[in-house]
Amino acid sequence: MFYKASGPTWTFALLFIISLIFTSFNVSANVDINNTSYLLQPGASTEFFIDDSGQLTIKELADEEFKFRFAPWQPSLLNIEEQQKSLWLRFPVTNHTSEIVHPILSVDYQQQELPTLYLKYTSSASGKTVVKPLPMDRVNTTTFTLLPEQTATLYLKAPFNPELSKSLKLGSFDQLIKQQRYKFWQTGLVSGLLLSIILANAWLFLSMRLESKDSNSLSPAKHLSIFHLLLAAAASFILVFMASWQGYLSTWLYVPVTVEAWLYQLSLLLISLTFCQLAINLFGHQRPLLIRFFNTFSFIYLIAALWLPLSDSNTLNTNLLMLTLIGNASFCLSFWLVKPHRRYVSAWLLIPLAISQFIFALNHTGGLGISSRNTTWLLIQTLALTLGFLSLPARTNRKVLNKKQFAYNNKRPEELDEEAMNSLGHEMRTPLNGVMGMSELLLSTPLTPKQEDYVQTLRYAGYELGNLVNLLASSIKAQNQGIVSGTRLVDMHNTVEELVRHFQYRAEQQSIEIICFVDDNLSTECHIDGYRVSLILEAFLFYGLNQAEMSEVALSIQKDPTGNLLFEFSFKNPAGSSLEEKHLSGEHSLSEIKAETAMGLNLYLATHLIRQLGGEVSKRSNIISFTLPCNCGDEQAPPSQDETPRQGQYEHMRVLIADDSATCRKVLRQQCQLLGIPVIEAGDGLEALAMIRNETYLNRAFDIIILDHHMPGLKGLQVAERINADPSIDPMPAIIMLTGISNPPDKYQSSKLGISSILTKPVTRFTVQRALIKALGAFRT
Repeated sequence: MFYKASGPTWTFALLFIISLIFTSFNVSANVDINNTSYLLQPGASTEFFIDDSGQLTIKELADEEFKFRFAPWQPSLLNIEEQQKSLWLRFPVTNHTSEIVHPILSVDYQQQELPTLYLKYTSSASGKTVVKPLPMDRVNTTTFTLLPEQTATLYLKAPFNPELSKSLKLGSFDQLIKQQRYKFWQTGLVSGLLLSIILANAWLFLSMRLESKDSNSLSPAKHLSIFHLLLAAAASFILVFMASWQGYLSTWLYVPVTVEAWLYQLSLLLISLTFCQLAINLFGHQRPLLIRFFNTFSFIYLIAALWLPLSDSNTLNTNLLMLTLIGNASFCLSFWLVKPHRRYVSAWLLIPLAISQFIFALNHTGGLGISSRNTTWLLIQTLALTLGFLSLPARTNRKVLNKKQFAYNNKRPEELDEEAMNSLGHEMRTPLNGVMGMSELLLSTPLTPKQEDYVQTLRYAGYELGNLVNLLASSIKAQNQGIVSGTRLVDMHNTVEELVRHFQYRAEQQSIEIICFVDDNLSTECHIDGYRVSLILEAFLFYGLNQAEMSEVALSIQKDPTGNLLFEFSFKNPAGSSLEEKHLSGEHSLSEIKAETAMGLNLYLATHLIRQLGGEVSKRSNIISFTLPCNCGDEQAPPSQDETPRQGQYEHMRVLIADDSATCRKVLRQQCQLLGIPVIEAGDGLEALAMIRNETYLNRAFDIIILDHHMPGLKGLQVAERINADPSIDPMPAIIMLTGISNPPDKYQSSKLGISSILTKPVTRFTVQRALIKALGAFRT
């Protein structure tokens, strides 16, 4: 919350200040002296002596002969050879009070064998010099007695350590208890934070692992679950590092000191190894060179961990510090290179960790001269706080990350990745537009029939692929963002008319008629998502043309009783007759549906998009229907003046419709009835010719004849030729010809046969209405 409210700069400052405050508290606890209670550090009073032979005893060192051989403690002056020899320290202790005191000596000497302690003093009873050993307990403390104004000298034999004199504390019981309480409080606070981080990240790892078990390896839920697992592992290693550094493992768990020192070094390596893996997780295959770099360092850390028991500790410590410094600093700096959507916190928050790691490494190699205890505490506290900052934003950003970047969490089988599919759609549309554009240009040039067929096939395939790409993008966008403010005023009549033009050539090549009927009671302007509706209708038409066998595909649009738009597709003789309503319910995956039926991806996505738009899909017999919510006006837009028939204007006109398709005849009959024109139907050319002759003989001649160009037996043109050749047919009716796009009659032939209009299938209501009005107008004149 502080990070969100104040930004990265102030959070960076807070993180570093907290660590420094903890460290300063630790320093101030070492200086607390008064008359009744005291806390002493030998400090400058400490002197040292190096035993070259290693054979000297405490009695020899306590003799007057060695009194002036001890020198002030200056560890920086000792070379490596001297550091390997036996080291003796001594410092005096004087009781200046008038009371008997019982000072307690505490040796805070982690990861080393316990020193040997001796006390030298003058006996008040005999006046002789007494030298006796001081046994140490499991918590590295011992006690002795000093009389008023008595002076004693403490001797200590221990392996070399630059912090040796600073690890000695001499004080009263109350002061040491006070210092110990603060130490436990400080340790407990950091331990509590680390345990909270471990438990929280472990829970997040398990919960997100369950959510992502069905997703693939690129799922952000899996990436984020591994991120939480690594955070929990890092917190565990920091906990082991802190416990082994303070000697708690050997003191409380009776772990051998050598094993404790090994765990200290191992945990330091594992912390750096975890940070390397965190960096790899954050990059997510985006930075192959840096991933290789961190993998190399991870391998080096593993080799170093195996080499720990066999190597020299002093040399290894220096190398370990350099390795961990490089690895951890690289991890902190790598945050600046992580993509923003994968960066869970600001990169500035990692700077305190890099600084504390640098101070820790530099001081432990003797470059600063600061108390190693303080720099170690600074590192531990900064590590804990940094992991806390990494854990909280990662949890907070979890929903945002999954929604905006990868959208993999809580998926149903039909849900798709928006980012990947949008990118795919863009990459596919660019070359697809080129293909479609070139095919349009080719069609405008002189082509042989075979060449035109090739180009039209290419064009149709391009439309089908474009429909698939647009359906994918629309479905994903609707899935992740919802359907918001996508409606607009749409003229369904014009929409259908424009739509079916794309399928005219394909339908004619397959000998399939596309019949469209838009209810006249439907307003010309409806509030609906016209773009997505067009995609859905295209998908159904593609499916119908792919499945129908030499018959017809009919589309009907009207209002249902609830006010929604009802779309009905009927496919005669469908090859994929095994398609059932359960396949359209959205309860089955595409692979399950394709195992039982011939549904294509276009239709599958279209039904998915219908449900996203709030509609329903159903199937009965050979009719697939779906509804979509819309807001259509109750009144139609008024037609133009020249197309508006007056009431009763054409009620005495007579029209014959000759078409072998009953559905097509039904649509044409309804369109004529809208103008008040009575209609008679014929199923083929011979029947139509017979009816024309019969009605003319009975003085009920037809005013208009609508002929289908392709009919069994007599074709439309043949019927028109016989009408014109028969002198008994008088007056001559106006002829409207329905034909395909590849073989329409030429203008000369049409004029000769009295054909007033040639309509290319599929025809819409307005197209037929204009042709009828034109023919009736010509007839009246």
